[in-house]
Amino acid sequence: MTDKTVKQLKKFFSAYPLAKFKKGRTIKDPNSKSVGVMFIKRGYARAYSLSENGRERTIPMFRPLFPCAAITLLTKKKNDFYFEAISTMEVWEAPEKEFVAFLEENKQLKEELTRGLMMELAEMVCEVQSLISGDATNKVATLIASMAKKFGEKEGKGVKVKFDIPHRILASMAGLTRETVTLQILEMEKKKLIVKKGRSLVVTDMEKMTNLT
Repeated sequence: MTDKTVKQLKKFFSAYPLAKFKKGRTIKDPNSKSVGVMFIKRGYARAYSLSENGRERTIPMFRPLFPCAAITLLTKKKNDFYFEAISTMEVWEAPEKEFVAFLEENKQLKEELTRGLMMELAEMVCEVQSLISGDATNKVATLIASMAKKFGEKEGKGVKVKFDIPHRILASMAGLTRETVTLQILEMEKKKLIVKKGRSLVVTDMEKMTNLT
């Protein structure tokens, strides 16, 4: 989505209640009675489903609340995901009817929003291809590169990602074991591709990291 679209959405959602969630809290699940549309003011989350044997399957998206809610609203499909805070979060929630009315009053915004969602889904499909067909190195590199591109900030020659994601969640996204993810990250640290700074992660060379995907 463009900066203009995000600014318009923030202006709309800021008129509604703001909820705060600690890291690890479940924000919403398939059984939630809430039918509102959520928009993140601050923080990051993950969306995951459960297989029949209880295994978690996390989608490779770090701010999934609004895209999933918008898609659910537009397709009239029931939400099948659990949403968990992976950092401290602040989230606005607007009633569905009022959000729909807002979109109907702003046709251009609705078109831009739909286009933005399609682009985001297209990007995710490309990432999923790497997560399906790649080896362990490709998979972990794809997730780290995505985090850095979408949510990183320049720090010297590198890119700093301010939020820390447990290895078990990266493993769930990549379809790997937690131990394999940890070994891959340690290997990247040895090669100086990434550096840990407290709870932050710095990708020292985005070109080399992207080449691994």
